[in-house]
Amino acid sequence: MQLELDHLFICTAPGAPEAEKLVDFGLHEGPPNQHPGQGTACRRFSFANAMIELLWVRDASESQSESTKRTLLWERWSDRQNNASPFGICVRPVHAEDKGSPFLAWDYRPVYLPNTLSMQIGEAGVEEPMWVHLSFMRRAQREQWFTEHPIGVREITRLTLTTPIPLRSNASQKIVEGGVLATRTGATSMLEIEFDSVVTASQACAYKPSLDIFRMAQEKLGFPPQQWLHAGQSIYHDVIPAQSLGIATVWVNRPSPLPNSGAAKPARGKPDVEVSSLKELADLVGK
Repeated sequence: MQLELDHLFICTAPGAPEAEKLVDFGLHEGPPNQHPGQGTACRRFSFANAMIELLWVRDASESQSESTKRTLLWERWSDRQNNASPFGICVRPVHAEDKGSPFLAWDYRPVYLPNTLSMQIGEAGVEEPMWVHLSFMRRAQREQWFTEHPIGVREITRLTLTTPIPLRSNASQKIVEGGVLATRTGATSMLEIEFDSVVTASQACAYKPSLDIFRMAQEKLGFPPQQWLHAGQSIYHDVIPAQSLGIATVWVNRPSPLPNSGAAKPARGKPDVEVSSLKELADLVGK
């Protein structure tokens, strides 16, 4: 059975204040959600192929109820800063005709799903991520729910899990073998998420204000400069080099708690637009 990522969840503090960092990064936040009977709630960021879910327990008694306790969601969330992996990896079949679970699992039928649907939960402890198979999900549904992000990314293209222990469960082996995520060992649990249309300094072997990173992005994306809008926090590193290539610029002039500090050299430049945050830029784009 061919598998692909449907969504991932990350256990967070109540209310998921961590979501604000994703908004500042330039992601559009979708509507929040609650899971009746399961005792959890989440904040969500949708993509054309998947979703990021920031999850917390809102009702401890529900999350430890008879119908939910086997999921170990309470144990995973309450011990997320110690020995439990705070992550969940939820996959779906690439082909609709593929039925059944691709790994050793048990059927979970939460009350918030229709009676005819169930999730397959992989047999694994909380030291590994929660492995979930959603046989009823399709990429087309994710595409339908997708809203453009101000930063321009559309898809999650790669996951890399750092884990302090080797993954031993049957579910983890099937998901890794299926290419849904890569793994490596490290001192603490960490999940790296890569997006499409992202060019990094390490890929270009250059750092701004070098034009090499801008030129690599142009080559990768294939759009002419007049169709670009570059947003950055530095006149020296962002505005001046982008404008030298004919790219329109936005200066994100965030208030700094340490004025006149940092690595940027003093520079004079006139951006096309000036905002104080990426949220302000997203609001302008949405008008």
